[in-house]
Amino acid sequence: MGAALVDHLWQSVCFFVTTWLAVFAVRHHSARLRLWMWRIAALKFAVPFWLLFACGAWLGFPVEQPSDLPPPPFLAALRAAAPVAAPVETARVTGAALAAGLGVMLLATWTCLRTIWSGIRLERWLARDEIARVERDPDDQPSNPGFVQSAFFTALCLFVIGSPVLAGAVEDRVWRHDLLIANAVRLRTANIVMTEAAPGMGQRSRVLAQRQGVLIRNTSIQDLVALAYGVNHYSVQLEQMFSADTAPEDKYWVSLPRYDVRVVAAIREPERFDPYALRQIVTKLLADRFGLEIYVKQKCQPPCGQYNLPLPEVR
Repeated sequence: MGAALVDHLWQSVCFFVTTWLAVFAVRHHSARLRLWMWRIAALKFAVPFWLLFACGAWLGFPVEQPSDLPPPPFLAALRAAAPVAAPVETARVTGAALAAGLGVMLLATWTCLRTIWSGIRLERWLARDEIARVERDPDDQPSNPGFVQSAFFTALCLFVIGSPVLAGAVEDRVWRHDLLIANAVRLRTANIVMTEAAPGMGQRSRVLAQRQGVLIRNTSIQDLVALAYGVNHYSVQLEQMFSADTAPEDKYWVSLPRYDVRVVAAIREPERFDPYALRQIVTKLLADRFGLEIYVKQKCQPPCGQYNLPLPEVR
């Protein structure tokens, strides 16, 4: 908590310096513009960037498959910016050094807030004077920033707001990837039992993840493949060209019967479990039990219909 507070104050002070430079750049323009700049600088001390970071994590980073990472440039930018944006948490500063850093940042914050308050008072007085002049002479309008300055300030605002959102999305994607790999490694050698589901349960399947394992209720082979490979149910197709509505049940075996699949393994953070972690063990189960070969982009997935072959090691 102390490290997060120091980093928040550090970010707010940096934001204050940026605002001060922006105010200086528009010193010959409208006082109301500078007044709002000072107000936003003051608001930053009350609103931490981690709120935007959390919004980015909640939105997530779009990837084609759960096992994909964000593009390397985003990862490199995040790693390079972390020591600057959050130096205390990145360096894991504790003890006396953390207390000293907190004292320095509190002193800097007090200085910044005094400057902001003085700027707000001054610009408020100047804004009232501008309004009075315009009322006396409508042609005496204060000048506004030109196109170049406006474009620069717009880009700066987008960068300040968008950077923590993007950082949160990238960090969340990396965390989910690491969690997926950890669970996939644990599930590779897990005990798995596949039994026919009780009749009369309809067409809906459920995935129940607990610390002791994963239970998939009332699933078909088609649904199981779609679940394990992170695709839509209709993306799983057979070489046989017939409809499930017209074909006999013994022919359309990927849809009927339905099964209960129980995987016994230690699951890390089951509330965030991604079924994509089941991909290797489900592929092997279907190959061993049904001789089923699964192709993704015309590439057969290991063990590719060959039984009892060791899976490649994860590095």
